[in-house]
Amino acid sequence: MFCPVEDVMSAAAILQRTKLLYVRSNILSHAVLASLAEQDDASAMK
Repeated sequence: MFCPVEDVMSAAAILQRTKLLYVRSNILSHAVLASLAEQDDASAMK
C-alpha cells in the first residue's frame, strides 16, 4: 500500500509558506498605508 505521507507533508509545508508570505505582505501593506496616513496627517497639520 502506497501512503503519500511525504506528499501531504510537502503540501502542508507549501501552504504554511504561502500563508506566511501572505501574512507578511499584509503586514507590509498595513505599515505602508499607516505611514502614508501619518504623512497625510502631518501635511494637513501645516
